[in-house]
Amino acid sequence: MIVECVKRHQTVGITANSHKVIRNLIDETIKVSDERKVALQCAHRAAEREDPQHKLSFPKKNEELLAALGGLVQVGGATAWVWSRPLVRAAMPFAAVPSDRPAPFRP
Repeated sequence: MIVECVKRHQTVGITANSHKVIRNLIDETIKVSDERKVALQCAHRAAEREDPQHKLSFPKKNEELLAALGGLVQVGGATAWVWSRPLVRAAMPFAAVPSDRPAPFRP
């Protein structure tokens, strides 16, 4: 579903209760994008920093994640603490969650 959204030039935000769940979904998204030969870039605003990886970067600050989304980054992952901010909600009207369909944000 996420790769299909990216193919339609949509920006996707991923949220979950833990960074591990978010990272697993990002890793699977990258795997599917490679299989389908879809160009995308992900960013994960995680608790711990890592070196950039294949199709995945790790912004230090919430503002860096938001600035990257819709530009070089099509898929962003962070916990609800990041996505609940008003500026983020304005930039990201939908979030992909580990479920069967996107869930719209409610301001």
